[in-house]
Amino acid sequence: MFRKNLKTNTYFSFLLPFFFFSCSSQNDAIIVGKVVTSNGEPVKDAGIHIEYLNLENLITYFQKPEIVLVFELQEKQEVKIDIYRHSSGSTLLNIVDTTLNSGQYVFRTPRNSITNGIYDVDFESKVNQNKSSLLVQADSLEMLLSVDPLATTGLNGSFILDTDILGIGQSISASPERFIIPNGIRFIAIKDSKILGVSEDIFLDLEKENNIDIVIQ
Repeated sequence: MFRKNLKTNTYFSFLLPFFFFSCSSQNDAIIVGKVVTSNGEPVKDAGIHIEYLNLENLITYFQKPEIVLVFELQEKQEVKIDIYRHSSGSTLLNIVDTTLNSGQYVFRTPRNSITNGIYDVDFESKVNQNKSSLLVQADSLEMLLSVDPLATTGLNGSFILDTDILGIGQSISASPERFIIPNGIRFIAIKDSKILGVSEDIFLDLEKENNIDIVIQ
């Protein structure tokens, strides 16, 4: 995906593996989950990841979860690029914050810093400002084994996620069509680079609290 700002001749593009979109609409629903053993014992310090369902006709799956930013500057200028977890309002990663010479640039997110989910990217320079959102999904759960999670379970094995962070039910604008991020999702618990368990396929209700159990067999 590539676009040119005609006014400034500043190029800014996102390369695979992401999916470019703008999104709208928010909800107040939350996800309350718990990771337990088959005997009901809570599992603490388990990393929680997600996998979107029913995306086959919407996006292409990629080999690993990462974000690659490619842009060209026509003149020397200050550039700042921040990545946020969608709707969180807090910076997850600062990719660059310095003065760059004219030329083409490629920046990748640090290894293991991006899991499946939706991320907001804020690109600022002297002559251009660009805000976009990206949907990232790896093509296998094994790609998530050493990746920073969306949440971590506490002493009682529980975790909480806001559905807005996942973008569930939000409107996506992507050429040439619009669609809604489907509410089908599954949750994965990972600890010590091992998959502990995977939830059943869940279809989230955006009007109430959703309770999720991940049982380790």
